[in-house]
Amino acid sequence: MRERREGKFYVFISFSFASRSTNMMHEEGMAINMMKDDEASLRYEGDRVSLQLLIHLIGVGCDSKPKSSLLSPLQKNDPLTRWPLSSSQKAVLISALVLCLFLFATTNLTGAQNLAHSLRLHKTLLQIHSNAACALDIAIKIKSLVEMAASNLAKALFWGFFLERCLLFVDSAIGVNWGTLSSHKLPPSVVVDLMRENKIGKVKLFDTDPEVLWALRGSGIEVMVGIPNDLLAALASSVAASDQWVGQNVSRYMVKGGVDIRYVAVGNEPFLTNYQGRYQSLVLPAMLNLQQSLSRANLAGYIKLVVPCNADAYQSASVPSQGAFRPELMQIITQLVSFLNSNGSPFVVNIYPFLSLYQSADFPQDYAFFEGSSHPVVDGQNVYYNAFDGNFDTLVAALSKIGYGQMPVAVGEVGWPTEGAPSANLSAARAFNQGLVSHVLSNKGTPLRPGIPPVDIYLFSLLDEEQKSILPGNFERHWGIYSFDGQAKYPLNLGLGNGWLKNARNVPYLPSRWCIANPSQDLTGVTNHVRLACSFADCTTLYYGGSCNMIGEKGNISYAFNSYYQLQKQDSKSCDFDGLGIVTFLDPSVGDCRFLVGISDSSGCCLGCGILCALWFVSLWVIIYLRVVDSL
Repeated sequence: MRERREGKFYVFISFSFASRSTNMMHEEGMAINMMKDDEASLRYEGDRVSLQLLIHLIGVGCDSKPKSSLLSPLQKNDPLTRWPLSSSQKAVLISALVLCLFLFATTNLTGAQNLAHSLRLHKTLLQIHSNAACALDIAIKIKSLVEMAASNLAKALFWGFFLERCLLFVDSAIGVNWGTLSSHKLPPSVVVDLMRENKIGKVKLFDTDPEVLWALRGSGIEVMVGIPNDLLAALASSVAASDQWVGQNVSRYMVKGGVDIRYVAVGNEPFLTNYQGRYQSLVLPAMLNLQQSLSRANLAGYIKLVVPCNADAYQSASVPSQGAFRPELMQIITQLVSFLNSNGSPFVVNIYPFLSLYQSADFPQDYAFFEGSSHPVVDGQNVYYNAFDGNFDTLVAALSKIGYGQMPVAVGEVGWPTEGAPSANLSAARAFNQGLVSHVLSNKGTPLRPGIPPVDIYLFSLLDEEQKSILPGNFERHWGIYSFDGQAKYPLNLGLGNGWLKNARNVPYLPSRWCIANPSQDLTGVTNHVRLACSFADCTTLYYGGSCNMIGEKGNISYAFNSYYQLQKQDSKSCDFDGLGIVTFLDPSVGDCRFLVGISDSSGCCLGCGILCALWFVSLWVIIYLRVVDSL
């Protein structure tokens, strides 16, 4: 892990410059494709020149020695002095760096209370770990450098170019959605350790559960917190309510060693057609109030507001280039995107090729994946071989139609379930998710945005949630790349330098025992008991398309009984079923059909009972001591 040093950095530049007229290329320094979180790549393709820069933050100086300077490493390792470049070409190269730094440093200083925050120019493009005083000094130096080094031509070129494009040339980052609709919840600390073990650096939440957020303290994981749709009305109508929400759910965690909250998701798919416009008029007023609240808390320069939208917010009659937002959303979406653009926030969209396949028997199966399709979509000169790119570019076309074709886009949810439908299985989920990760991290982009992948992608999801509604389908509870207990369902490489997924450790399982159908009893009247058990516990794996669909009648009964038994934390009465159930210590799992063992609410005494536990422990030893004394 790279050591962070407050207020210390060096900047080293290596770059290549090609004149299209002479086709000559000069190269020096590190390979452009070696990107880390202390490096950034800048690229410009013009009519006459091709320009690419690599900025490498090494570590060093505005608070060390009075004589240290922002560009002191360049004085020692200045490649410009050895290259046959004109003064104007040098000015262009220097201006690329200083203008980006200047734009960043002068627009994102949020005050002394944010001393330890990472100041950054949108995501991984440029990152400087510094304090506010140092950053202010840098900004002043950069401003003078801009005035001295940038010619009028360079200024015009890079102000226009970077304002429009700087936010787009970034490497995608892979994150995960962490939902908690489960009766078998892993302790949040175990989940955080699981993410860190797998080098997952970004997580998207659907609420602001204090237990979850406190577990994320000091983890280094960037967090998107969520505001449920049912809170939008209160936040839209009251600035005081907005201030209170920010104070309770954001500010309290933004302390030294606290939670690295980067985004606040205002609602979750509030424009979904199924809501019939219920939240449409609430989104923008809520965002305006929240933006004011973040500003008053001096967090507006660091935390961005976003609105995760379902892909049904836009549509196309035939091909991606015809993409447009739904007519009834046109006005609100235009206002929303204008707000996002003015505040440096991306447009967040949820894309689910699985649902396209699930809902339409005519949808080409190979088009849902990333291995090429025998049914590509031809859109003029562009050809689409997978549904993800086609859906993404439909959004890009829709954004272009309202004047925001260069808007950065993040994918808030994308994934593939492992149960609950014929096309929902382990092999399909692995093929899709591995294909997605490889496709995105290749930085190929899409036909309408070549070389420009989404700024972030959050896999849906980290863990299974067996308490989710199954109205959309039985698959809804099985989107996790991990089962409920943090065990990887299939080999998956997230491209984060950690190889295959690693399993959760220190899982506080209940004892290894299961409830099954009593083999010595007549099971004729068991139907009502099974129905009752499955009305409370999750039995979706027993249905068509599930991994336990073929285990036979007695197997089905045992699975239902055990699911209810584990839900009740192995209460002995919960395995009675009028004598039809019996507890066994032999694992009844069959093949891929796993009979689960639940998770304990705590690994020991509950937090709220700590004092009682301590008193009980002391009392126990007092009793033992007195008995020993009496026996002497």
